Amino acid sequence: MATTTRIRQIIYVLILCGLMLHLKTAFWKSALPSSIGLLSWSVIPYFIIFVFRKASYGALCAATMVFLWDLYVHLEVFVWSSSSTASIGLIFAPIVNIVLVIPLSFLVGYFIKKFLFLD
Repeated sequence: MATTTRIRQIIYVLILCGLMLHLKTAFWKSALPSSIGLLSWSVIPYFIIFVFRKASYGALCAATMVFLWDLYVHLEVFVWSSSSTASIGLIFAPIVNIVLVIPLSFLVGYFIKKFLFLD
């Protein structure tokens, strides 16, 4: 029981870090009218993880991978930008998170729980 509580706390911290990253991107780095749409589009993966947080190991894997992918895209767009089309990554990152990262992460979390006999 204590392990599940600790995992959920880590999930909440990762979700909060992701939300802060997207708030920074939406209100510091972009124009205001389009930033509301970008913010709402970007937080959908975190909302999905929050809804399915009962699957502790899957949600932990998903929260970790989604945050790391978003951080990579953020750095690629704003720090290591090598082309003028790098900002398109901000639009496609949530699609990649929803279609690939979240399902695969929940699958990895399922196998961790199943085969490592955790909990």
